[in-house]
Order: sequence, then C-alpha cells, then structure tokens
Amino acid sequence: MSIFDRVRDALRIPAPLSTGPDGEPVDAEVVAATATLLLAAAHGDREFVRAEQQAIEKGLGAAFGISRDQAFAILAAAEKAGLPDVDLKTTAGAIRGAFDTPQCERILGLLWGVVYADQIVDTAEVALAREVTSLLGLTEEQSQRARDKAFQWFSRSRSSE
Repeated sequence: MSIFDRVRDALRIPAPLSTGPDGEPVDAEVVAATATLLLAAAHGDREFVRAEQQAIEKGLGAAFGISRDQAFAILAAAEKAGLPDVDLKTTAGAIRGAFDTPQCERILGLLWGVVYADQIVDTAEVALAREVTSLLGLTEEQSQRARDKAFQWFSRSRSSE
C-alpha cells in the first residue's frame, strides 16, 4: 500500500451517525426522523429563522455525512409533509431503535443546537427537548450533557463569526 493510499484511508473517517452501533449504515428513515425532530425544535417557538435552518443543515451534514444539498432536500421534503403532524413517539422511536445511548445523546445535542441557533430559548422548545429526552430513553444527566455540548459548540461558532 502506498503512502497516498494510507493517507486517503486515514481521511475516510465515517460520520458519527452514519452507522448504527452494529456498524451497518443507517436507513434513510433514521435521517428523516432526525430531520423531523430538528424541524419540530426549530418551529417550537413558532418562528423558523435562517440560523435554525443552517444549524439543521450543518448538523445533519456533520452527523450523517451528507452534503448540504442533501440536507436541504431532506428539510424541504419534511416541510412539505407538514410539521404540525409530527408524531414524536414514532419519530423518536425510529431513532432509538437504530442507535445506542451515546448516539441518541448526540441526536439530542443536535436538537439543542437548533434551539440555541436563534439565540432565544423558548419554553416550548425546552418542553420538546424534555419529551424527546424521555422518548430516546435518556436520563436528565445525559440530556444536560447534550445541552452543554450544544451550547459550547454554539458559543464557539458565534465567536468565530
């Protein structure tokens, strides 16, 4: 194997949520369920702003290894399907069935990242995050850890602008 091959292989780092705990690729259904939860969080305060859309696109891209165009297409499809009809139990169940606890915690971190994106944390968004915490089978401690990580990431991204 050449040095080029070794470097190229080393750069092929899979996205953290592109596979389940068994190492198998996640289904598109899981990506769609995640996007739906993130959109529900973005609409939690009844206002969907560009910063929330960008947080969702970046989050989906980084977590699942998809392009921004793919993330945008997923968001458009989810928006078209109609957010008022989000069944949180079914949506979170699809995620919980595909991922282990650390991966579910990462999903919750993405949700908190969307909540922080518009710099306004609404009580409805907090209530949604609490419900999703429970539906994903996470503890309050795990939820707080996900929230803290999301806030740290948000703070770093804001300071670099």
